Amino acid sequence: MTNKYVSSGDKQSIVVTGGPVTQGTVYIGTSRAGVYLESGAVGDLVAVAFRGVFTLTKTASQAWTNGQAIYATSAGVATTTVGSNTFLGYAWGAVDNAASSVTGAVDVRS
Repeated sequence: MTNKYVSSGDKQSIVVTGGPVTQGTVYIGTSRAGVYLESGAVGDLVAVAFRGVFTLTKTASQAWTNGQAIYATSAGVATTTVGSNTFLGYAWGAVDNAASSVTGAVDVRS
């Protein structure tokens, strides 16, 4: 192994800005998204996962197919809509489009 190895890149510590954050919610960075592994207040250093499978809030009434690209909205909601949203990862299994279907598993790969 090279002596230049730093990390696997699965997670990174991020300083909280803009307002408090909650463990298990979506982190939106400048060009990548992840999932907060810890809760924290502004100025706190918290861990964010950039790889792994997580159950996240998704756009209601939206069906997902296994492996479909998933994006994060500015509100931290998982969606299949590209637009100005940030790439988050891939659907981990299919999810139906019932109005009550408000969570889906995402294989985060940003």
